Amino acid sequence: MMAFGDLKNDFLFHHIFGEHPGLTIALLNDLLDRQGPARIVSLSPLPPEQRPPLAGAKLSILDLKARDQSGKIFVIEVQVLPMAGFVNRIVFNACRAYDSQLKEGQGYHELAPVIGVSICDFLLWPDEGQDRAGQPRVPLVSHWKMKEKLGATNEMEQVSYVFVELPKVPEEGPLKTAAERWAWLFRSGSKLPSLPQELSAEQREAMALADRTRWSEAKTDAYRRALDEVMQARQLASEAEARGEARGEARGEARGEARGREAGLRGAVEDLCEVLGVVPSEEQKRRMANLDVAGLAALREHLKQHRRLPGWD
Repeated sequence: MMAFGDLKNDFLFHHIFGEHPGLTIALLNDLLDRQGPARIVSLSPLPPEQRPPLAGAKLSILDLKARDQSGKIFVIEVQVLPMAGFVNRIVFNACRAYDSQLKEGQGYHELAPVIGVSICDFLLWPDEGQDRAGQPRVPLVSHWKMKEKLGATNEMEQVSYVFVELPKVPEEGPLKTAAERWAWLFRSGSKLPSLPQELSAEQREAMALADRTRWSEAKTDAYRRALDEVMQARQLASEAEARGEARGEARGEARGEARGREAGLRGAVEDLCEVLGVVPSEEQKRRMANLDVAGLAALREHLKQHRRLPGWD
């Protein structure tokens, strides 16, 4: 019986996709829906950028970069925990990759497009939020580019982004596309007792490399160390949220106010924002100030689940 490792594990992701370019090519072609002449046929790995540590970056894979035969650069990340400013950091990393191409004496016309591919183990644009706002749902694999505001078809493709929100793929089929099957393997592959027949050859190869029954002791130890880091980070985040909630509720009770529960919840929301690094806008502050107990409790749960404030559009 097979026992598969988690593809989101830092060590395992690098082992499979960093050391086997053919699998990275298959992953990108399927996620980006590259077909026919547009398919990537070769990838050249690029060295990781040397940058100072950034808040919220520890639990991401930041240094898997490659260039295809047309010159396009791909920056591939896996993020297992939502962090404040996550989307901003994705934009920063992609723009940095675009900027770092230009060497002294080169012209701007020599800059190649950059595509940031982010595989996220959490929701960025939940269906229920889109529904409440009257906006179309964001698909499992979403593609983002700059476009003219009033609807012109022209697009600026210098820097673009692809997000894969793993919770949007069902744990059990049906899986209709290769992109859905990759997302399903990232989400649930470690739970499989065996491989389903509908997987592609590349997907089967990736899972064969993830088969822990074939690993050496050194590889198993490296995998477990990376797993422990994520578990510790999750525990720290959970404890920080609990401390923020407890401080807020204790603050309301200590004041001896008749509306201690409301004050406690308001304090919990404020402390959660501080722990997560979320800075409310003036409009969000105004909306928060007018919330009752039920609204504050709902907002607290939204923060705990999504690590950000609602848009309230």
